[in-house]
Amino acid sequence: MGELMDPCDAVAYLEATLQEEEEEGFLLALRTVAEVHGIVEIALIAGVGRESLYMTLSEEGNPKLHTHMAMLNSLELRRSVAPENNQQSAEHS
Repeated sequence: MGELMDPCDAVAYLEATLQEEEEEGFLLALRTVAEVHGIVEIALIAGVGRESLYMTLSEEGNPKLHTHMAMLNSLELRRSVAPENNQQSAEHS
């Protein structure tokens, strides 16, 4: 899992889990990336307690958007939205 230290590899891994459309899978993948980078450091940078972060990223967790954004920022990643199938709407072409 050391390859997840590379931001491009982390993004590919997280995006693959998002394609499965299962929130639990994404949260566990985000937890894996955070663990590779050091959960304590990520929690400190994100301004979240370590135990709280573990609970948030557990299968039973109920993370808030703010927590997701803080974690992604601490990993030097960002959240984005793109058109499905990389197509632009007819209005914007």
